[in-house]
Amino acid sequence: MALQPDTKKAVFSKYERHNAAQSERVQGLLKEIFLRFPKETFRIAVCGSGGRIIAETIHAPYIQEV
Repeated sequence: MALQPDTKKAVFSKYERHNAAQSERVQGLLKEIFLRFPKETFRIAVCGSGGRIIAETIHAPYIQEV
């Protein structure tokens, strides 16, 4: 989900099953977001199944959602 920083209003949200291909799905979603908002700066955090490794790979915080 991508939020506007001032209003916290969602400007992008998408749910996709990863089917055990978390890294590939994250890569595709990030590409889609960056293409949709090419001039924006993002702060990213990761949660969920396989999220810790992905967070470490992209140097983002990992949030345990449980």
